[in-house]
Amino acid sequence: TEIAHNGDNGVSYAHVVVSLSQKIAYGAMSNVNSTFGAPAVTQMHEIMLSMHARWNDLFGDPSLQLWECAHPMPAFTFAGPDKVWLFARRHTGAVVRQRGTAGFGGFSWETPVLFPSAVFTSGLAAAASSDGQRIMVTARGTDNRIWRASSTDGGAVWQGWNPIGAGTFLTGPALTMSSDGIQLFACATGMDRKIYRSRSLNGGESWTNWEAIGQGVFTSAPAAAASGDHGQIVHVFGRGTDHRIWRNRSTDTGFDWQAHWKPIGNGVFTSSPAAAVSTDGAKVHVLGRGTDRGLWRNSSVNSGDAWLPNWEAVPSGTFTSAPTLDGTGDGNHLFAFAIGTDFRIYKNHFDVAGKDWDGWQQVGSDLYL
Repeated sequence: TEIAHNGDNGVSYAHVVVSLSQKIAYGAMSNVNSTFGAPAVTQMHEIMLSMHARWNDLFGDPSLQLWECAHPMPAFTFAGPDKVWLFARRHTGAVVRQRGTAGFGGFSWETPVLFPSAVFTSGLAAAASSDGQRIMVTARGTDNRIWRASSTDGGAVWQGWNPIGAGTFLTGPALTMSSDGIQLFACATGMDRKIYRSRSLNGGESWTNWEAIGQGVFTSAPAAAASGDHGQIVHVFGRGTDHRIWRNRSTDTGFDWQAHWKPIGNGVFTSSPAAAVSTDGAKVHVLGRGTDRGLWRNSSVNSGDAWLPNWEAVPSGTFTSAPTLDGTGDGNHLFAFAIGTDFRIYKNHFDVAGKDWDGWQQVGSDLYL
Protein backbone atom coordinates (compact mmCIF):
# COMPACT_ATOMS: atom_id res chain seq x y z
CA THR A 1 0.00 0.00 0.00
CA GLU A 2 1.29 3.44 -0.94
CA ILE A 3 0.28 7.00 -0.11
CA ALA A 4 1.51 9.56 -2.65
CA HIS A 5 1.21 13.28 -3.26
CA ASN A 6 2.71 15.57 -5.89
CA GLY A 7 2.48 19.23 -6.82
CA ASP A 8 3.61 21.73 -9.44
CA ASN A 9 3.43 25.48 -8.74
CA GLY A 10 4.79 26.44 -12.14
CA VAL A 11 8.38 26.93 -10.97
CA SER A 12 9.05 23.71 -9.06
CA TYR A 13 7.76 20.14 -8.85
CA ALA A 14 7.69 17.76 -5.87
CA HIS A 15 6.50 14.20 -5.28
CA VAL A 16 6.40 12.28 -1.96
CA VAL A 17 5.59 8.60 -1.44
CA VAL A 18 4.99 6.63 1.78
CA SER A 19 5.16 2.85 1.30
CA LEU A 20 3.41 1.14 4.20
CA SER A 21 4.33 -2.33 2.98
CA GLN A 22 8.07 -1.53 2.75
CA LYS A 23 8.00 0.79 5.80
CA ILE A 24 9.86 3.53 3.96
CA ALA A 25 9.10 7.05 2.78
CA TYR A 26 10.87 9.00 0.07
CA GLY A 27 10.45 12.29 -1.72
CA ALA A 28 12.20 14.63 -4.12
CA MET A 29 11.80 18.13 -5.47
CA SER A 30 13.07 19.84 -8.62
CA ASN A 31 13.47 23.59 -8.93
CA VAL A 32 11.88 23.56 -12.39
CA ASN A 33 8.30 22.77 -13.39
CA SER A 34 6.95 19.30 -14.08
CA THR A 35 7.73 19.35 -17.81
CA PHE A 36 11.41 18.94 -17.01
CA GLY A 37 11.29 18.29 -13.28
CA ALA A 38 8.97 15.24 -13.31
CA PRO A 39 11.51 12.95 -15.06
CA ALA A 40 14.23 14.12 -12.66
CA VAL A 41 12.04 13.55 -9.60
CA THR A 42 10.96 10.14 -10.91
CA GLN A 43 14.62 9.26 -11.41
CA MET A 44 15.43 10.31 -7.84
CA HIS A 45 12.63 8.06 -6.56
CA GLU A 46 14.02 5.11 -8.49
CA ILE A 47 17.55 5.84 -7.26
CA MET A 48 16.33 6.03 -3.65
CA LEU A 49 14.57 2.67 -4.03
CA SER A 50 17.74 1.20 -5.54
CA MET A 51 19.73 2.60 -2.61
CA HIS A 52 17.24 1.07 -0.20
CA ALA A 53 17.67 -2.35 -1.86
CA ARG A 54 21.48 -2.08 -1.53
CA TRP A 55 21.66 -0.10 1.70
CA ASN A 56 24.16 -2.28 3.52
CA ASP A 57 26.55 -2.33 0.58
CA LEU A 58 26.36 1.45 0.09
CA PHE A 59 26.00 2.75 3.66
CA GLY A 60 26.29 -0.21 6.01
CA ASP A 61 29.84 0.20 7.39
CA PRO A 62 29.63 2.90 10.12
CA SER A 63 33.43 3.18 10.27
CA LEU A 64 33.60 4.68 6.77
CA GLN A 65 33.34 8.40 6.11
CA LEU A 66 31.22 8.91 3.01
CA TRP A 67 31.53 11.80 0.54
CA GLU A 68 28.81 12.83 -1.86
CA CYS A 69 29.60 13.43 -5.52
CA ALA A 70 28.83 16.38 -7.81
CA HIS A 71 28.07 15.41 -11.43
CA PRO A 72 29.16 11.75 -11.10
CA MET A 73 30.77 9.99 -14.04
CA PRO A 74 33.45 7.33 -14.54
CA ALA A 75 36.40 7.99 -16.85
CA PHE A 76 37.61 5.80 -19.72
CA THR A 77 40.54 6.16 -22.10
CA PHE A 78 42.40 4.14 -24.69
CA ALA A 79 46.10 3.74 -23.84
CA GLY A 80 47.90 2.25 -26.83
CA PRO A 81 46.66 -0.17 -29.47
CA ASP A 82 45.23 -2.80 -27.12
CA LYS A 83 45.08 -1.33 -23.60
CA VAL A 84 42.37 0.74 -21.95
CA TRP A 85 41.90 2.27 -18.50
CA LEU A 86 38.67 2.71 -16.55
CA PHE A 87 38.48 4.92 -13.45
CA ALA A 88 35.59 5.28 -11.01
CA ARG A 89 34.81 6.85 -7.62
CA ARG A 90 33.51 4.98 -4.61
CA HIS A 91 31.15 6.44 -2.00
CA THR A 92 34.14 7.01 0.28
CA GLY A 93 35.55 9.42 -2.32
CA ALA A 94 38.32 7.00 -3.22
CA VAL A 95 39.29 6.50 -6.87
CA VAL A 96 39.69 3.04 -8.37
CA ARG A 97 41.65 2.26 -11.54
CA GLN A 98 41.16 -0.82 -13.71
CA ARG A 99 43.18 -1.81 -16.76
CA GLY A 100 41.65 -3.71 -19.64
CA THR A 101 43.05 -5.48 -22.68
CA ALA A 102 41.19 -5.30 -25.96
CA GLY A 103 40.53 -8.57 -27.70
CA PHE A 104 38.01 -10.41 -29.81
CA GLY A 105 34.58 -9.81 -28.34
CA GLY A 106 35.52 -6.90 -26.06
CA PHE A 107 37.82 -6.22 -23.11
CA SER A 108 39.30 -8.50 -20.48
CA TRP A 109 39.61 -6.63 -17.19
CA GLU A 110 42.17 -6.86 -14.41
CA THR A 111 41.22 -6.54 -10.74
CA PRO A 112 40.39 -2.94 -9.71
CA VAL A 113 43.15 -1.15 -7.78
CA LEU A 114 42.51 1.60 -5.24
CA PHE A 115 44.50 4.83 -5.27
CA PRO A 116 45.63 5.31 -1.65
CA SER A 117 44.71 8.18 0.69
CA ALA A 118 42.92 10.51 -1.73
CA VAL A 119 39.29 11.71 -1.44
CA PHE A 120 37.34 13.30 -4.30
CA THR A 121 33.91 14.87 -4.65
CA SER A 122 33.23 14.81 -8.41
CA GLY A 123 33.15 12.73 -11.51
CA LEU A 124 36.47 11.86 -13.11
CA ALA A 125 38.34 12.58 -16.34
CA ALA A 126 41.27 10.69 -17.88
CA ALA A 127 43.49 10.73 -20.95
CA ALA A 128 46.48 8.81 -22.31
CA SER A 129 49.15 9.09 -25.00
CA SER A 130 48.80 7.02 -28.16
CA ASP A 131 51.56 4.62 -27.05
CA GLY A 132 49.86 4.11 -23.69
CA GLN A 133 52.88 5.14 -21.63
CA ARG A 134 51.59 8.46 -20.34
CA ILE A 135 48.26 8.31 -18.47
CA MET A 136 46.56 10.93 -16.33
CA VAL A 137 43.38 10.95 -14.25
CA THR A 138 41.86 14.08 -12.68
CA ALA A 139 39.09 14.90 -10.18
CA ARG A 140 37.88 17.61 -7.80
CA GLY A 141 39.16 17.34 -4.24
CA THR A 142 37.49 18.25 -0.96
CA ASP A 143 39.03 21.73 -1.35
CA ASN A 144 37.19 22.15 -4.69
CA ARG A 145 40.50 22.29 -6.59
CA ILE A 146 41.32 19.98 -9.50
CA TRP A 147 43.89 17.29 -8.67
CA ARG A 148 45.77 14.88 -10.91
CA ALA A 149 47.59 11.55 -10.72
CA SER A 150 49.75 10.29 -13.57
CA SER A 151 51.94 7.50 -14.85
CA THR A 152 54.75 7.65 -17.42
CA ASP A 153 55.32 3.90 -17.68
CA GLY A 154 51.99 2.53 -18.82
CA GLY A 155 50.42 2.42 -15.37
CA ALA A 156 53.08 0.37 -13.57
CA VAL A 157 53.92 3.28 -11.22
CA TRP A 158 51.72 6.27 -10.40
CA GLN A 159 52.65 9.72 -9.09
CA GLY A 160 50.33 12.12 -7.29
CA TRP A 161 48.04 13.49 -6.28
CA ASN A 162 49.00 17.07 -7.23
CA PRO A 163 46.77 20.14 -7.78
CA ILE A 164 46.34 21.88 -11.12
CA GLY A 165 46.64 25.54 -10.19
CA ALA A 166 44.71 27.39 -7.51
CA GLY A 167 41.21 27.66 -8.98
CA THR A 168 38.14 26.27 -7.22
CA PHE A 169 35.26 24.65 -9.07
CA LEU A 170 31.63 23.54 -8.86
CA THR A 171 32.29 20.40 -10.93
CA GLY A 172 34.87 17.84 -11.81
CA PRO A 173 37.16 18.36 -14.82
CA ALA A 174 37.48 17.36 -18.44
CA LEU A 175 40.91 16.38 -19.76
CA THR A 176 42.61 15.86 -23.11
CA MET A 177 46.14 14.82 -24.08
CA SER A 178 48.09 15.03 -27.33
CA SER A 179 49.24 11.81 -28.98
CA ASP A 180 52.74 12.16 -27.50
CA GLY A 181 51.40 12.95 -24.04
CA ILE A 182 53.21 16.28 -23.80
CA GLN A 183 50.39 18.77 -24.33
CA LEU A 184 47.47 18.56 -21.92
CA PHE A 185 44.28 20.55 -21.67
CA ALA A 186 42.02 20.59 -18.59
CA CYS A 187 38.78 22.47 -18.00
CA ALA A 188 36.11 22.66 -15.29
CA THR A 189 33.08 24.76 -14.37
CA GLY A 190 34.00 27.57 -11.99
CA MET A 191 32.10 29.08 -9.09
CA ASP A 192 30.61 31.66 -11.48
CA ARG A 193 29.43 28.79 -13.75
CA LYS A 194 31.78 29.73 -16.58
CA ILE A 195 34.01 27.00 -18.00
CA TYR A 196 37.68 27.59 -17.24
CA ARG A 197 40.69 25.99 -18.91
CA SER A 198 44.34 25.35 -18.08
CA ARG A 199 47.10 23.95 -20.31
CA SER A 200 50.37 22.13 -19.85
CA LEU A 201 53.08 21.99 -22.51
CA ASN A 202 55.44 19.67 -20.62
CA GLY A 203 53.46 16.56 -19.79
CA GLY A 204 51.77 18.02 -16.72
CA GLU A 205 54.84 19.29 -14.85
CA SER A 206 53.52 22.87 -14.93
CA TRP A 207 50.20 24.45 -15.89
CA THR A 208 48.94 27.83 -17.05
CA ASN A 209 46.59 29.91 -14.91
CA TRP A 210 42.90 29.06 -15.21
CA GLU A 211 41.14 31.29 -17.77
CA ALA A 212 37.46 31.46 -18.75
CA ILE A 213 36.35 30.25 -22.19
CA GLY A 214 33.98 33.00 -23.30
CA GLN A 215 30.96 34.28 -21.41
CA GLY A 216 28.68 31.23 -21.38
CA VAL A 217 27.35 29.88 -18.07
CA PHE A 218 26.74 26.18 -17.49
CA THR A 219 24.93 23.68 -15.27
CA SER A 220 27.22 20.68 -15.72
CA ALA A 221 30.77 19.53 -15.76
CA PRO A 222 32.39 20.10 -19.17
CA ALA A 223 33.54 17.57 -21.74
CA ALA A 224 36.61 18.01 -23.93
CA ALA A 225 38.23 16.20 -26.85
CA ALA A 226 41.35 17.09 -28.84
CA SER A 227 42.91 15.97 -32.11
CA GLY A 228 46.08 13.89 -31.99
CA ASP A 229 48.32 16.40 -33.79
CA HIS A 230 49.65 18.02 -30.60
CA GLY A 231 46.06 18.81 -29.61
CA GLN A 232 45.76 21.38 -32.38
CA ILE A 233 41.93 21.23 -32.44
CA VAL A 234 40.21 21.25 -29.04
CA HIS A 235 36.45 20.85 -28.63
CA VAL A 236 34.73 21.75 -25.34
CA PHE A 237 31.09 21.06 -24.43
CA GLY A 238 28.81 21.92 -21.52
CA ARG A 239 25.14 21.86 -20.56
CA GLY A 240 23.67 25.37 -20.55
CA THR A 241 21.02 26.90 -18.33
CA ASP A 242 18.49 25.77 -20.95
CA HIS A 243 19.71 22.17 -20.45
CA ARG A 244 20.90 21.94 -24.05
CA ILE A 245 24.47 20.97 -24.94
CA TRP A 246 26.60 23.91 -26.07
CA ARG A 247 29.99 23.78 -27.78
CA ASN A 248 33.11 25.83 -28.42
CA ARG A 249 36.27 25.11 -30.40
CA SER A 250 39.91 26.15 -30.56
CA THR A 251 42.08 25.49 -33.61
CA ASP A 252 45.38 26.56 -31.99
CA THR A 253 45.77 24.07 -29.08
CA GLY A 254 43.49 26.02 -26.76
CA PHE A 255 44.94 29.53 -27.00
CA ASP A 256 42.03 31.19 -28.80
CA TRP A 257 38.35 30.29 -28.91
CA GLN A 258 35.26 31.08 -30.90
CA ALA A 259 33.60 34.30 -29.80
CA HIS A 260 30.28 32.65 -28.94
CA TRP A 261 29.19 29.26 -27.65
CA LYS A 262 26.77 27.46 -30.00
CA PRO A 263 24.05 24.89 -29.17
CA ILE A 264 23.89 21.40 -30.65
CA GLY A 265 20.28 20.83 -31.62
CA ASN A 266 17.29 21.14 -29.31
CA GLY A 267 17.68 18.11 -27.05
CA VAL A 268 17.60 18.67 -23.27
CA PHE A 269 19.79 16.70 -20.88
CA THR A 270 20.04 15.66 -17.24
CA SER A 271 23.79 15.10 -17.11
CA SER A 272 27.14 16.45 -18.15
CA PRO A 273 28.17 15.58 -21.72
CA ALA A 274 30.96 13.27 -22.86
CA ALA A 275 32.98 13.67 -26.05
CA ALA A 276 35.46 11.90 -28.33
CA VAL A 277 37.25 12.96 -31.52
CA SER A 278 39.23 11.22 -34.24
CA THR A 279 42.99 11.74 -34.44
CA ASP A 280 42.63 14.24 -37.29
CA GLY A 281 40.01 16.23 -35.37
CA ALA A 282 37.33 15.82 -38.06
CA LYS A 283 34.95 13.26 -36.54
CA VAL A 284 33.47 14.49 -33.25
CA HIS A 285 30.98 12.58 -31.10
CA VAL A 286 29.01 13.82 -28.07
CA LEU A 287 26.90 11.83 -25.60
CA GLY A 288 24.53 13.00 -22.89
CA ARG A 289 21.84 11.55 -20.63
CA GLY A 290 18.33 12.63 -21.61
CA THR A 291 15.23 13.18 -19.52
CA ASP A 292 14.45 9.48 -20.07
CA ARG A 293 17.75 8.64 -18.30
CA GLY A 294 18.96 6.98 -21.49
CA LEU A 295 21.96 8.17 -23.48
CA TRP A 296 21.72 10.20 -26.66
CA ARG A 297 24.40 10.85 -29.31
CA ASN A 298 25.19 13.54 -31.83
CA SER A 299 28.15 13.81 -34.19
CA SER A 300 29.98 15.93 -36.73
CA VAL A 301 32.20 14.83 -39.61
CA ASN A 302 33.65 18.29 -40.31
CA SER A 303 35.23 19.23 -36.99
CA GLY A 304 32.05 20.65 -35.52
CA ASP A 305 30.93 22.92 -38.34
CA ALA A 306 27.72 20.91 -38.85
CA TRP A 307 25.93 18.34 -36.67
CA LEU A 308 23.20 15.74 -37.08
CA PRO A 309 19.80 17.47 -37.18
CA ASN A 310 18.49 15.25 -34.38
CA TRP A 311 20.06 13.53 -31.41
CA GLU A 312 20.02 9.72 -31.74
CA ALA A 313 19.11 7.43 -28.85
CA VAL A 314 21.51 4.75 -27.61
CA PRO A 315 19.17 1.73 -27.38
CA SER A 316 18.05 0.61 -23.91
CA GLY A 317 19.77 1.28 -20.60
CA THR A 318 19.05 3.87 -17.90
CA PHE A 319 21.77 5.49 -15.83
CA THR A 320 22.49 7.46 -12.67
CA SER A 321 25.64 9.15 -13.98
CA ALA A 322 26.88 11.06 -16.96
CA PRO A 323 28.61 8.89 -19.57
CA THR A 324 32.28 8.72 -20.44
CA LEU A 325 33.34 8.23 -24.05
CA ASP A 326 36.44 7.42 -26.08
CA GLY A 327 37.06 5.95 -29.50
CA THR A 328 39.57 4.61 -31.96
CA GLY A 329 41.81 7.07 -33.76
CA ASP A 330 39.95 6.75 -37.04
CA GLY A 331 36.73 7.78 -35.31
CA ASN A 332 34.88 4.66 -36.48
CA HIS A 333 34.45 2.89 -33.15
CA LEU A 334 33.18 4.39 -29.90
CA PHE A 335 33.08 2.96 -26.38
CA ALA A 336 30.70 4.43 -23.81
CA PHE A 337 30.59 3.71 -20.07
CA ALA A 338 28.12 4.88 -17.42
CA ILE A 339 26.86 3.93 -13.97
CA GLY A 340 23.55 2.08 -14.01
CA THR A 341 20.64 2.28 -11.60
CA ASP A 342 22.20 -0.60 -9.65
CA PHE A 343 25.36 1.54 -9.16
CA ARG A 344 27.50 -0.75 -11.32
CA ILE A 345 29.38 0.31 -14.45
CA TYR A 346 28.12 -0.70 -17.88
CA LYS A 347 29.79 -0.39 -21.28
CA ASN A 348 28.62 -0.27 -24.87
CA HIS A 349 30.35 -0.22 -28.28
CA PHE A 350 29.22 1.72 -31.35
CA ASP A 351 30.22 0.89 -34.92
CA VAL A 352 30.01 4.27 -36.62
CA ALA A 353 29.93 2.87 -40.15
CA GLY A 354 27.21 0.37 -39.34
CA LYS A 355 25.41 2.75 -36.96
CA ASP A 356 24.98 -0.16 -34.59
CA TRP A 357 25.38 -0.45 -30.80
CA ASP A 358 26.38 -3.84 -29.37
CA GLY A 359 24.27 -3.51 -26.21
CA TRP A 360 25.09 -2.71 -22.59
CA GLN A 361 27.33 -5.11 -20.67
CA GLN A 362 28.18 -4.98 -16.98
CA VAL A 363 31.81 -4.34 -16.01
CA GLY A 364 32.53 -6.16 -12.76
CA SER A 365 30.33 -6.15 -9.67
CA ASP A 366 31.74 -3.22 -7.65
CA LEU A 367 29.34 -0.43 -6.63
CA TYR A 368 30.10 3.22 -7.36
CA LEU A 369 28.27 6.29 -6.09
